[in-house]
Amino acid sequence: LLLVDDDDICLRSTAALLKIDGYAVTPVSSGKTALEALSKDQDYQLVILDVMMPEMSGYEVCRKIREGKSHFELPVLMLTAMAATADLVTGFAAGANDYLSKPFEPEELLARVRTLVKLKTAADQTIAAELAFMQAQIKPHFLFNTLNTISSFCDTAPAQAGRLIDELSNYLRHSFDFQRHEMFVPIEEEIGLVKS
Repeated sequence: LLLVDDDDICLRSTAALLKIDGYAVTPVSSGKTALEALSKDQDYQLVILDVMMPEMSGYEVCRKIREGKSHFELPVLMLTAMAATADLVTGFAAGANDYLSKPFEPEELLARVRTLVKLKTAADQTIAAELAFMQAQIKPHFLFNTLNTISSFCDTAPAQAGRLIDELSNYLRHSFDFQRHEMFVPIEEEIGLVKS
């Protein structure tokens, strides 16, 4: 979690509360520092963002986040002492997923954090499943074309057909590795598959 608040006492107490609940927390005290942290680390599950900060407000930080990340890619929970309807509307218009007024009850903060983290996790799983489905649809077409090519080489260039079968088996061996569950593969493996 990325926690952003210019009030040092609030920053430390909120960070401690979140850490006790098992979250890894990066506390920062300005919007500029928050954007720098986000540019360096793409693994944040949630940004908890104070609205009233000097130099750059939470609204401005949220707008900058939304230039590169959707509501599902990086949820934002805004914290503020201003709880008028206009303030809530401004926060949601800036791209916030949720809003919590200060002072807040610790249980309410933790409940909202858990919900937004679950939302992010579910969105990540949905994207991964969609990518896997798309890859599954591509493979039968690819295999059909590859086997047709090898078949044509069997009559005209049997040695070349043998090499193509070896490359296809290399591709399939790596492609059907069901032990791997990560979304990404090392670039060396991907280059090997492209060559095959």
